[in-house]
Amino acid sequence: FQTLLAIKRRQPIVAAQHLERAQKLAVAITPERRAWIQLLAVQLALVRNDDKRAREQLAELAPFLENASDPRLLALYHMLAAELAKRARDTLTASTEKQRALDALHAAEIAADAIYQDCVVCTPTIPGK
Repeated sequence: FQTLLAIKRRQPIVAAQHLERAQKLAVAITPERRAWIQLLAVQLALVRNDDKRAREQLAELAPFLENASDPRLLALYHMLAAELAKRARDTLTASTEKQRALDALHAAEIAADAIYQDCVVCTPTIPGK
């Protein structure tokens, strides 16, 4: 939670410190929790405008998420992919990824705006959508 709050406040140094502590503790937690921590790392990379690192971290998560059951985890992954596509001015991919995120939430009967609680670096609108 502290990492997410620091990212939301655009405090990358503080966020990195909290994330490092969380990653050290991640050894003893479930793979799904580790995925959440890695998605925090993606958000931190985005706050730092390190899109390349964010893309690499998302790619590392892709195989795990093929079998993930948490709809919010899946939605966050797709929203971060949408954010990266938007930054690359790829509106078609951004729109597709955002729709995948919303579909994951909808299938689990979770309100669409819940994604912005998990993805503090994501913006509610995507050009052309």
